[in-house]
Amino acid sequence: MTAMNTRFPKSVSRMHTAQMHTSQPAAPMSTESLAIVVEQIFQARRITRDHQQLMMQLLTCDALSDQDHALINQVYDGLRKGFLRVA
Repeated sequence: MTAMNTRFPKSVSRMHTAQMHTSQPAAPMSTESLAIVVEQIFQARRITRDHQQLMMQLLTCDALSDQDHALINQVYDGLRKGFLRVA
């Protein structure tokens, strides 16, 4: 699973990637870190299962700002419209 950590920018802490495989809710991620992940997804034109799981966990977190919700919604809109594929 160490290869999974290389998919995320260094600014995204390992704590967030480790939580993707636990049943615990994700700790709040900064909007800047989330924006980097979303940018990475759109540049690659694909979302990995790990990215998708992270987004789903973040949506269960009460600490998301409106901007965070908008970023996550951009990804799901990209999937629905066919701009992104699941890898």
